[in-house]
Amino acid sequence: MSTLCQPCICTLPIITSIPNHSIRDVIFITAETFNISIADIKSESRKRIFVEPRMMAMLWLRDQGHKVVSIGAFMRRDHSTVCVSTRTIANYIQTDSILKVQWDLLKSNLSRTDFIIEKAV
Repeated sequence: MSTLCQPCICTLPIITSIPNHSIRDVIFITAETFNISIADIKSESRKRIFVEPRMMAMLWLRDQGHKVVSIGAFMRRDHSTVCVSTRTIANYIQTDSILKVQWDLLKSNLSRTDFIIEKAV
């Protein structure tokens, strides 16, 4: 008797806007913000210094309208991992003041355009 996989049902609101940053740009800016490498963000490491920025990047991308499948594929993860990660970090941001400050810093950096220009130069 086999069981069928249940589809991932994210409880976060679905954003229908067109993403204004590519996944690659968001990962780059996240790595720069937290002073880690892009490889660290995409790695399988469970170290907190890598997991929290990774989850924040996923949350930003999800909020900007990127599909969970696309986010997961770029970060070498399953779409359901993206769903769980975004839900988890959203809850942590609401309850942890340090994560809230880090989240606000990342959002501020992602709102700047000079990060993208610096990378291109």
